[in-house]
Amino acid sequence: MTRTLYGEKMTKNECFIIMPISTPESMTDIYLGDKDHFEHVMEHLFIPAIEKAELQPVLPVAKGADLIHAEIIKNLELAELVLCDITNFNPNVFFELGYRTALNKPVCYVKDNYTIDIPFDQAIINHYTYNAELSLWEIDREVENLSYHITDSIKRSAGENKLWKYFGLKSIADPLKGEGDVKDIFDLLSSKIDSIMDRLEKNSDSVEIEDLKELEKKLKYRDKPTRLAMQYSKVENKRKQLEEELDSLVKNSEHNEKEKIEELKKRIEECVIEQTRLNNALNRAMVEFKK
Repeated sequence: MTRTLYGEKMTKNECFIIMPISTPESMTDIYLGDKDHFEHVMEHLFIPAIEKAELQPVLPVAKGADLIHAEIIKNLELAELVLCDITNFNPNVFFELGYRTALNKPVCYVKDNYTIDIPFDQAIINHYTYNAELSLWEIDREVENLSYHITDSIKRSAGENKLWKYFGLKSIADPLKGEGDVKDIFDLLSSKIDSIMDRLEKNSDSVEIEDLKELEKKLKYRDKPTRLAMQYSKVENKRKQLEEELDSLVKNSEHNEKEKIEELKKRIEECVIEQTRLNNALNRAMVEFKK
């Protein structure tokens, strides 16, 4: 079974993994000095168990890639199931869990044996406790048990989130439809600059030379993401226009329109390729801006 890497297009029957990414320094000794402990948990326990449950794992991070929050939100919205590791009560994990819960979509809960209590009523929230040691002689049994827990969670949830009963929730969040416009992207890019400028206005003595260097760098990198976002939006609108034209042509076409249909398909494909290129360039520019 294939794995969906972070940022790739999702398909049906996928399970998005939300979990701690890095191992806290204070916990390294507990995890036998393994600084990459949670990466090993994902690779040797979570992924095999998800695949054994006949789901396609969606990894929380791809090697060499930077976390893009929009991708996290998209995965939380689209995945059939979310596997949530609440070990150590990681704040990022609970933020993502909160978003998934607001959508009233199913979650499968796990924690390691060093996380004693969970902040939910165990009679309502069924969870699986795995052995953090990942012992070679126990790992096959752990994978089997977790796979059963995943399958059971899907059946028990019936497509809903059990925390709704716990909190008495009634209104489902409505995800934002479509892409944010250029103004939204520009506002996001400008927020860090505004923060530094605000500090300068209130108390210039509190701003170090490094802050000024950061401001200069962000001003330098601000224009590129905005320009790329505008180009992406333009190509996106063109693609939608072509798709509408193609749809209309297919519905009302005669046999002599075949060449025109093929030409439209080719132009749409070119737009998709250009969007992918611009999206990758925009992600790189955003990374530079956020440094």
